[in-house]
Amino acid sequence: MVILSFLLIMISENAFNSTILLNEKSTVLSANKFDLGITQKIFLQTNKSSYTSGDVIWLKGYLVNSSTHLPDTSSANIYLELWNVHGKMVKELIISPSSGFFLASMPLEPDFPDGNYFLVAYTDAMLNSNARFSFNQPIYIHNPEFANRIDNSTRKANRNFNRELEKLRQQIIVNFYPEGGYLFAGKPQRVAIEITDGTGRGIVTNGNIKHENGTTLVPFTTNQSGLAMVEFIPEASITYIAETNLPKIRSVHLPPVKPSGYSIRAELFENDLYIGIDKVPASETPVMINISGITRSQRSFFLENVEIKDTELLKIPLHLLPTGITRILVTEHGNENSAAERWVFINNHDQANIEIRATAFRKSEITALNINLQLTDQEANPLKGNLAASVFFDNLTGRELSGNLFTYLFLSSELNHLIKEPARYFDYENEDPAKIIDLLMMTLTPEKVRWPSLLAKENNQQQQFNPRYGISLRGMITDPRNRKGISNINFKLRVVNLYGNTYDLKTDEKGFFAIDNLKIVDSTFVEVIPPLITGRVIPKSSVLVLSEGLDTVKSNAFLAPNVYTLPQNIIARGQNWKRPRPQGGTRTNRTSAYGQPDQVIIPDQDIAYSSMTDFIRDKAVGAIIMPSGGILLRGPTSILNQNLPIFIIDGVESQAAFLSANPKDIDRVEIYRGASTAAFGSRGAAGALVAFTKRHEPMNAEINPNMHLVNGLHTPREFTTELFEINPVEQTNIPVTVFWQPNVKTDENGMASFQFPMIPGVGRYRIVIQGISENGKIAASEFIIGQ
Repeated sequence: MVILSFLLIMISENAFNSTILLNEKSTVLSANKFDLGITQKIFLQTNKSSYTSGDVIWLKGYLVNSSTHLPDTSSANIYLELWNVHGKMVKELIISPSSGFFLASMPLEPDFPDGNYFLVAYTDAMLNSNARFSFNQPIYIHNPEFANRIDNSTRKANRNFNRELEKLRQQIIVNFYPEGGYLFAGKPQRVAIEITDGTGRGIVTNGNIKHENGTTLVPFTTNQSGLAMVEFIPEASITYIAETNLPKIRSVHLPPVKPSGYSIRAELFENDLYIGIDKVPASETPVMINISGITRSQRSFFLENVEIKDTELLKIPLHLLPTGITRILVTEHGNENSAAERWVFINNHDQANIEIRATAFRKSEITALNINLQLTDQEANPLKGNLAASVFFDNLTGRELSGNLFTYLFLSSELNHLIKEPARYFDYENEDPAKIIDLLMMTLTPEKVRWPSLLAKENNQQQQFNPRYGISLRGMITDPRNRKGISNINFKLRVVNLYGNTYDLKTDEKGFFAIDNLKIVDSTFVEVIPPLITGRVIPKSSVLVLSEGLDTVKSNAFLAPNVYTLPQNIIARGQNWKRPRPQGGTRTNRTSAYGQPDQVIIPDQDIAYSSMTDFIRDKAVGAIIMPSGGILLRGPTSILNQNLPIFIIDGVESQAAFLSANPKDIDRVEIYRGASTAAFGSRGAAGALVAFTKRHEPMNAEINPNMHLVNGLHTPREFTTELFEINPVEQTNIPVTVFWQPNVKTDENGMASFQFPMIPGVGRYRIVIQGISENGKIAASEFIIGQ
């Protein structure tokens, strides 16, 4: 069977009776009145793609308008969460953005469990769209020592997870996507083929499209994404079969051939987009159709009341369409239901470019690199912009293809599922990106994108979640004698910080109260001060920070295994696993004025400790004693040595007094690491050691039941570097961060610079720079320097 080239069929001078040309003067291109009601997108730029326990996740966030990609100036709260695959949120930050940007640091404790995690970020406005545009990034956190600490329940859960993951990977799913949506008889037809496992991971295979009589029509070979495309002319009332070499699925039927309807054919040729629309069968009298183009949340063009009998050709210069995914939709006049649709990706190469120049220099016996960069537009004009730079090394070769700010805003954020290595669709060094991304576009359907249905009328839905600014507290005041709420009681709420703000509040009829927009930074105590009630009894209060989690508006479907999911590697005890022995007199469930400690240790009376350092070494889980005598609670990262923890003894912060104390005089030491350090604010990022002597025991008294520790708006730590030596042979595929600078701002000449120290034993560095210009141009570049 001989089929004319699809492109020649479209643009041949004799192929159509008429050609509709859209140009700068076409009023249809200004019909941007349709809005899907999606206003914001978030992207998190992390310092690297995978982590180990003891690392810090450094990140910069971008909050942008979903249509223009200009920074969103809203100061409403952003919620940043880390979830594990078992449906538990393990970390949560509330952040106040500034002019569309925000910074964050999320420390990972030395005993942080090994496994798959999801980094999620969203605003209240996104929740009103069912969190469709919430940022969701899978990451794997490695802990080589976790096998020696794993408990039975975690080991069982991981084993079950791996079994379910393997079942999904053994599944084979075959889908066919005729261009325009349907197969029609007598027309040259392109069909996209998608073959994946149950996680969406592509399967590379060969096969053939066959006639029902067994005649082979056309062969196909799927790429690493599991995609292929075939072209043939279907016949009426004929069944077509795809045969593969996969043992589990030998043959699958293609969709049936429809007798009537509309089909769309789209092709990018030179500087134009050609859209061919067929009516099947052709009619004697013209039929009226509407042709729409929707890019992100708005119409990019709209052509109304187009007459069609057989075939029409629409030609649009590419520079009139915005970069990104455009949904071409054909509807019959007076009928909003889709008759045919096709998705295309337009890349006008109109975003920002970054060029760098690296120069080595020495300073104080340290060799460093100075990076000068320039940000320009496609015409080499300088741009002012807000960028972030990460420098790391790894054993990977070639570009990092997991995605960046450009691929997320223009591609990944539009889809309702994760795609593997989105940057591969824009890798001009290795593949034909226009070809493979158009193949991806052919597989898109309304179910596979995040855009709401055009018929859902979601713009008119009630806003369930109002934007929050600052910290919102909800609480209840109860009578401790019967635990019932006390109605209509006036009381004061005091924030125990430098300013000591006090607020006059009143409970409702059930004893509940609420206060919004508190500017609490880091973590601090708030005190509820109620009046005495009958019998001179002090009421009891409860307080919690209100944040609308994703699980309040949708299921944890985003936790499902995907193309990035790895087996939970820790499924058995390690060789050095030991049953945890009880610490003598340890009180792990005791609540202190500083909150709930991770561990409470007391000296054994029959052991003569030589020093507090000796005592900590013997009793504290996960503590590292450095050769200098310093104590680390989180453990050092590969390049970033954590700061020393806070040392407090009898309420006085003093490292010298703590370490010089005699362990015989110590009643107990409370150890805080991870989330428990909230009471110490940013100063406690490296943990805290709080000692109480036997002669001074202020915390033995009952804690004020109306004093509550709350987490405020997140304050990020500042990245610092310390040189260290590393044997290149010991390097792994887990990136090691050398430098992180989240605030790289270019001047009016588009110029900026930064410096970082070179690491002895490391000869090659990967530099990733991303950001947004003042006019909304997206920049995302990666450079590899050295050998």
